[in-house]
Amino acid sequence: MTDTVATLAVEPRLNRRQAAKIRTRQKVLDAARSLFAERGYEPATIRDIAKGAGMSTGAVFANFQDKAELFEAVLTEDMTRLAEVVEAAAPKGEPVRQRLVTALSAGYHSSLDQLPLFQAIVARSWFQPLAAETRARAV
Repeated sequence: MTDTVATLAVEPRLNRRQAAKIRTRQKVLDAARSLFAERGYEPATIRDIAKGAGMSTGAVFANFQDKAELFEAVLTEDMTRLAEVVEAAAPKGEPVRQRLVTALSAGYHSSLDQLPLFQAIVARSWFQPLAAETRARAV
């Protein structure tokens, strides 16, 4: 189940416009994630992200103030998903060491396909450190 579908399922009272806005935002996030992973943060442009999402640049800016906010949203979404995978994998009732090994293994395996995106995150933080509050939210 995608995040968009999950969001729509959780909030069934959304009108068509609200549902369309959620779908648009998710398309932009998905396109941005792909381009950040493929090209890195700096070379990925809002224009290219919009094109990848099949949207206008206005649709991107209707959802995100700038590229930095979009990057933060991608990072937050991915870290939330990773935390859920790790938590779900940790067997309840097992010794702490076994839970930790299982959780870390699940996190590692679920993030293998995101290695290019993690490289973009590290590269950006090396040259343009995120604000302390942004780093705190991502963790």
